[in-house]
Amino acid sequence: MKLHREHTLFNFDHGFTKEKTFNIGKYSICVSNAQAKNLNNLEKNAIRSFSMDDGLSRKVENIAKKSGRVSETATLKVLENDIVLSVIYTELPERSSIDDFVLFFVVHHWQEGFP
Repeated sequence: MKLHREHTLFNFDHGFTKEKTFNIGKYSICVSNAQAKNLNNLEKNAIRSFSMDDGLSRKVENIAKKSGRVSETATLKVLENDIVLSVIYTELPERSSIDDFVLFFVVHHWQEGFP
């Protein structure tokens, strides 16, 4: 199995507005300024925001859904060499623990939100 040290992440809405890098175990997620700007290209669901104005009156703001497109938003870098075969994708050839990490990260992001 050929191991790639860097993987491009698409449509990962990290919420960063400028360059930033953070580590999770043996993985580093790097966001360049260009990738941070690409968040503006992503589709956004409609939301309703509740707040108070200066006079302490309730304020409701409806923000319409925004269409978008697939965009590169981060780079995943593998920091260590101990990448093993996938424990999730056992039926598929050439899948590694990197694939397991990306699946976990995407599902966790979807369930919990980020950052």
